[in-house]
Amino acid sequence: MKPKIPERIKKKATQLEYLYREGLAYAIRIQRTGYLSMRLCLCWRMLSKDNGQSWKTMSHATYNTKITQ
Repeated sequence: MKPKIPERIKKKATQLEYLYREGLAYAIRIQRTGYLSMRLCLCWRMLSKDNGQSWKTMSHATYNTKITQ
């Protein structure tokens, strides 16, 4: 079951994606997969599999499984 993303996390994700596109925020490249990752808070992450063109917000547990696929 997917955890529901709280509104405050959705808002923060939107802001962080905007800052990334403006060049004011940075993403970490995962060496093993080449994906880009940004941390929203302790339990939430953003992941891009297409070099920053689109981002998905997910819980840390979901993120851990996605980066190994």
